[in-house]
Amino acid sequence: MIFKQLLKSMKKPKLHAPFGKLAIYGNHDYGPFGVELYEKTMEACGFTLCKNEVFLLEKEEAHIQIATIDDLMMSMPDYDLIQREVSSDLFTLLLVHEPDAALELKQAPINLQLSGHTHGGQIQLPFYGPILTAPYGHTYVEGLYGSYQHRIYVNRGLGTTRLPLRFLAKPELTFFTLTSHV
Repeated sequence: MIFKQLLKSMKKPKLHAPFGKLAIYGNHDYGPFGVELYEKTMEACGFTLCKNEVFLLEKEEAHIQIATIDDLMMSMPDYDLIQREVSSDLFTLLLVHEPDAALELKQAPINLQLSGHTHGGQIQLPFYGPILTAPYGHTYVEGLYGSYQHRIYVNRGLGTTRLPLRFLAKPELTFFTLTSHV
């Protein structure tokens, strides 16, 4: 009941997204509050939920491919779909919650992977780094990794998990601008 009232009271988001707004599932989206709540919230905010999909975005003469993988911990990620469907002829953006999915996709033609999940380690020590990392977030914890042909960006996000605090892992909201070199 409270959730329905909250949805009705929400103003339309002011995020300008000419190609639409995409969302993927994370492990907590399958958690105790349930998938239904997450789906309704994303729908109310104008997002399209994606899992295990590959599709094309086009604008004028520019084309990019978007690939999505469902949550590694709580669902059924389809690595084979990515290996089979992603074209090496197009710039490919992969959206997957857990960053270490990249370890399974080293040979796939992914140009940029965007992930979260780790909260940047959430609690870090100077000269040591994160003291606790999430499953599927041990190798890639925060920031930019990889080469020009296969980059992985791990966003620290805004929230916390387990403990409601952060130390040396500042919350972050990241904006990317993709430009064509054609």
